[in-house]
Amino acid sequence: MACLGAWYSLLSYLTLLFYHFLGPISSDHYIQSQIGNHCIIIFQIGSEILIQTSLKRLNKLNANEQIIISQIKSDWINLHSESQLEKDFLNHLAIENFSFMNFLKFHEDFRKYLLQFNLSKAIQASLDYKDTLSYEDLENYLNRHSEIKTEINKLEEEFKSLVELGDKVNLKQLILEKKKELAAYAEYVRKLVLYVAQE
Repeated sequence: MACLGAWYSLLSYLTLLFYHFLGPISSDHYIQSQIGNHCIIIFQIGSEILIQTSLKRLNKLNANEQIIISQIKSDWINLHSESQLEKDFLNHLAIENFSFMNFLKFHEDFRKYLLQFNLSKAIQASLDYKDTLSYEDLENYLNRHSEIKTEINKLEEEFKSLVELGDKVNLKQLILEKKKELAAYAEYVRKLVLYVAQE
């Protein structure tokens, strides 16, 4: 792995060139363990990028270590995508849309934009990247959406192992109900976002 670096007042960046890319999960874990402060990681393969950022705090038992509180990660984003959701997000990453009051505020802005993007992808609706929803609301809505999707995935895996026709019919009905719940929740959040934006 090769490394290029620079430092601009409290804000530094590193360019890492992976000779053997282990994938974003293994690689970001390694990078986060090596860098003590809040960190934004952008992986790039060809014309696609994946963005990951972590919130950290000091380890109460060891002042030289930091503990990752939460992580936010995007899906792979094609830089030449025709998706309006991805175009809106990439356009909003223009440097003038960030606060440079201090690095913490810069990092908070970035985390919120990434959460907004993930929620917009989940509900398939554009979000206003200004102040549409609070960070906590974005996180709660996205978590609930993910919970329902996880429930559906588990039920679909269970369906594959069933043999009895009656069991399959009952589980299929439950899966359909969960998918309706997911669609209804996405619609609820879309309407809520539109309402907040119009206030």
